[in-house]
Amino acid sequence: MGRTYAYDPYVFNFLVRKAQANELTTYGEVASYLNQAVPTQTSPRAMRFCLHRIKAACITEGLPPLTALVVDKISRLPGDGLFDGLGNLSKSQKLEIFGTMQEKVYGNDWTEALLKYGFE
Repeated sequence: MGRTYAYDPYVFNFLVRKAQANELTTYGEVASYLNQAVPTQTSPRAMRFCLHRIKAACITEGLPPLTALVVDKISRLPGDGLFDGLGNLSKSQKLEIFGTMQEKVYGNDWTEALLKYGFE
């Protein structure tokens, strides 16, 4: 997974569980989970750093980006970081890409990745 930080595997596992359940999650839910799993005070805004590393690792390994499951609690849309490197996209293009990424994340078998990067 390249360089990881102590909290990355916790977030990775959390997102894999969401993928296996075909569920979205919010930045706040990820931060809340991490704050319960590890004695830390992580804010939802700080999650972008961990999520960026997880997205990069997924892409490097040829996996769909688990971070496509993390959305804003009000808009129910992902942050712009999900679309980094894809150029200047319209909102409709982002929605289409977002839907495609979600389908790929939900359809992926995460067993091997969990064994390699997670705790299971």
